Amino acid sequence: MPKEQIDLAKAHRLLNAGPVVLVTAQAKGRFNIHATPWATPLSLRPPLVGVAIPPARLTHDLVKRSGEFVLNVPCADLAKQVRQIGAVSGHDVDKLEATGLHLIEPKVVGVPLLAECVGHLECGLLDTYEIGDHSLFVGEVLAAWVERGTFDEVWRLDERELKPLHYLGGPFYAVLEAAFQPGEPKSDQESGDTERQA
Repeated sequence: MPKEQIDLAKAHRLLNAGPVVLVTAQAKGRFNIHATPWATPLSLRPPLVGVAIPPARLTHDLVKRSGEFVLNVPCADLAKQVRQIGAVSGHDVDKLEATGLHLIEPKVVGVPLLAECVGHLECGLLDTYEIGDHSLFVGEVLAAWVERGTFDEVWRLDERELKPLHYLGGPFYAVLEAAFQPGEPKSDQESGDTERQA
């Protein structure tokens, strides 16, 4: 199949198929929500995640001040609110009020979770790296929660409205169709444990 070159300004969209996260953060009486697909697992032991946020964003300042944040995983039914959160600045707009989303109390950190989301990772900030025009916040996952019936070792993907929302770039979003296994490996030694080696 022939290949074609794309604009480097859109190269990141080749990787933008992961779930969107809504980062919640608060410090000194201020709260904000930041929408981004730029979050990733970094380590299994300890459980570490990374999220890239531009320094000009209010959430960037709140994470640095508080040393903690929550990654909330929205479902397909929240696509409109996710887009709205990404289109305005927390410096100018109360995103919680604008979207009508609700907060629930965390179990470990001091940052609320978004009630309508299907997954939540409560994180303590371990390190920050300045990388290009973003800061990479490395957080240790201190608690993880899912909506009952949506997760069984992996996302179940049974009901469309409860599937995690994925961002493709620009105005485009998606949901996964279904989970599948390409075949049962004979053993971890023969096939390679993808979780450990990938």
